[in-house]
Amino acid sequence: MSKNKIIRWILLSCMLIQLPYALANESKTVVIAHAENKAEKFSKDEIKKIFLGKRTKWDDDRKIIFVTLSTGPIHKEFLKTYVGKTPAQYNKYWKKQIFTGKGKPPKSFKTEKQLLDYVSKTKGALGYISRKTLSNKSNKIQIIKIEQ
Repeated sequence: MSKNKIIRWILLSCMLIQLPYALANESKTVVIAHAENKAEKFSKDEIKKIFLGKRTKWDDDRKIIFVTLSTGPIHKEFLKTYVGKTPAQYNKYWKKQIFTGKGKPPKSFKTEKQLLDYVSKTKGALGYISRKTLSNKSNKIQIIKIEQ
């Protein structure tokens, strides 16, 4: 084998070894917002604060209207990845917030399409859907980049 072929083989092998790790780190969920919101990116911690009701305003001082799915694998993955809670823990958290008068739980939707439609029509809205559903995205939403 020539030196160039060996180098190509090594590079290809390295790329193939990295592929499963890259795919495993790729979340199945994407955070979306109404297109008129100015924020294009948030840290993971900021997303957590929003979905726990601890951050309530956009940078331009408008109210953040965060919404969730009511159940399902995308809801479960989102909560685990970004909020650090199971759906049961998240529900318990919001019951406590209501009981102590510290907050109002987010509006929740049965389907991703309902959530997507709501976010696309509601200024200030923020939610999450699966990457698969994103293919049906409206021009009235933007994808929020999440920085670690």
